[in-house]
Amino acid sequence: MNKQLILAIIVGAFIFIIGCKDDCEEPNTNCQGMYVFRDGNCQCPENSVDMGRYVCKEYSENNFWIQEGDPCLGQAYIFFGNTGKDIFDQNQQTIDMSWSIGEESGGIGGSYEKIDKIGNQYYLIYSSHNTIQHDLNEFKECVGEEYGFYDLELKIDLDWSTADVTYKFWNDSDTSIHVKKEWGPEFKAVYKSNTGPKER
Repeated sequence: MNKQLILAIIVGAFIFIIGCKDDCEEPNTNCQGMYVFRDGNCQCPENSVDMGRYVCKEYSENNFWIQEGDPCLGQAYIFFGNTGKDIFDQNQQTIDMSWSIGEESGGIGGSYEKIDKIGNQYYLIYSSHNTIQHDLNEFKECVGEEYGFYDLELKIDLDWSTADVTYKFWNDSDTSIHVKKEWGPEFKAVYKSNTGPKER
């Protein structure tokens, strides 16, 4: 083997080592929570959304992400059940759901809620008398500490693709009977299922 060939091999190896210094390092395996190392950073896996606090949620036809709405709602979401088989209970009168409760708090509300089919128009879900926990900064970006409760109304297309959502904030002006309400701000939003959250 002549000297020129040996020199060329040495120079080529040197260039490869220098060029690979940054690209060939072992990926960072110390990502927290559900984060994985991809594209040079610790972040959620592909086809999932970052819910904050190192928690990720896979896209699903049962998950709705905000597309339009007040900025204080952040990357809002609504989750229905775990799989397509357990969205409704056996009698299909209630539905398992959870939803985000503020931009910065990263909190989740939810329970089994009554669901009605309104003719051939939409499904209606109305979650009322939800208490805002101010010590957890729930909806802090929307109403601060001015209101103590909120109602949530969802009208979902029968094809289970789009939801029109209304947040209604209120105070109980007569705590003895819990009837009279002092209504506050009202925010409307549009959600779509099985899509990533809209860049906001």
